[in-house]
Amino acid sequence: MTDPALTIGCFQYDTTQPLFDGRVSADGMNVTMETGATLPEIFDRLIRGNEFDVAELGLTFYLRLLETGLPFVALPIFPNRVFRHLCIFINTHRGITEPGDLMGKTIGEFGTYGQDSGVWAKGILMDEYGFKPEDNRWVIGGLEHPAAPFDFIPHPHPADVDVTVAPEGKTLSAMLDAGEIDALFSANVPQCVLDGSPNVARLFPDFEPLERDYHQRTGIFPIMHTIVVQRDLLRDRPDLAHDVYRAFSEAKDAAADRYRRNRRLYEVPTMVPWMNALVERNGEEFPEDWWPYGISANYATLDTYLRYHYEQGLSTRQWKIGCFHPGTARHLGIRIRRRSGVADTDEVQRAVRGRRWRQQDRMSDPLGIAIGHTSRLIIRSDPRSCRRPCALCPTLRDAGGSAAAGTRTNQDHKMINHPVRQARSTHPRARSARVPRDGPTSTQ
Repeated sequence: MTDPALTIGCFQYDTTQPLFDGRVSADGMNVTMETGATLPEIFDRLIRGNEFDVAELGLTFYLRLLETGLPFVALPIFPNRVFRHLCIFINTHRGITEPGDLMGKTIGEFGTYGQDSGVWAKGILMDEYGFKPEDNRWVIGGLEHPAAPFDFIPHPHPADVDVTVAPEGKTLSAMLDAGEIDALFSANVPQCVLDGSPNVARLFPDFEPLERDYHQRTGIFPIMHTIVVQRDLLRDRPDLAHDVYRAFSEAKDAAADRYRRNRRLYEVPTMVPWMNALVERNGEEFPEDWWPYGISANYATLDTYLRYHYEQGLSTRQWKIGCFHPGTARHLGIRIRRRSGVADTDEVQRAVRGRRWRQQDRMSDPLGIAIGHTSRLIIRSDPRSCRRPCALCPTLRDAGGSAAAGTRTNQDHKMINHPVRQARSTHPRARSARVPRDGPTSTQ
């Protein structure tokens, strides 16, 4: 009997390269790894071309499609994470020296209003500096080549936000250099910056100390992308989520092990000057895992992103990270309410915050990745088990269900009152709260 075929599409990062070169394999599956010249190409091939069984997808792309229905389920695998103070570029002749100077300016964004990098950049500026996107004009276009906005996703934005398309034949990089736009929020460094143009600079030239301070205060290492699986495949092969999670986790761990081993050689295989100093600094900042997967280690980061997405008018509701499927709750020893068939809220709270959760995570992985528990938490087989829409497990749309129908009542099913949400101010521009010491993240 031949192993079932599986096509995976993702970018070649250090953390996924072992899947491409065969150092890590997916047991029981005949895997074909594919990539693209750019990340939007991979997203397009997944969404419009339906070319992949499993693929990398930007969080905003996933959430936008979640509003209209989509055939994918997200797993708590996060292959792309980047701090985003560094992604804000300015024209040096527009009087912009600090975040407050952005008010009333024209700002460019690649592909759509609210790219993942832009969602984080706007959100951080909103929380930390009082930035208001509605006070600006936004121009959407191609970074280095003229391009229309992405045509494979919806383009929501608030009615009071001025969003236009770049003039035909224009690129955002050239427009920034020429002063036709005042600033640019970009996931990639513009060519005019790489060429050393005196007309362009970063808003935060010394961004690393700011980003490290942000991480130390919030525990957040911004997540850009997740890994999704075709929903039909999960119905036919319920163990697939666990197998994919294991393969990506092993690939990530192989990359981390390579950096750890190369400390003995001062990271000379990279031939990057002072790379060993960077690795040692990062080892102090991230003592357990640089790139944690799973829900428990990323709750604050995901919760913050979902808030940003909603506050910026990209979602019609503030999606929740997820709620416990009865099977997951029973696995953790949590009582199930007879009438509603869902987990007792107080018991869930104690399990998430207490040792029971963290210890059982570490039984599967010493870094607290929670392989088994998070895959069940994300992949819910019964749409009736959750009465409210959840961002990473939209099964309310299964079996003819809908998010609207799923929100008829929630008296019997309260979402987890997570300590992160309790600690944060209710003010819409409040900073993201630190995760309490007994909370479920392992990044602090």
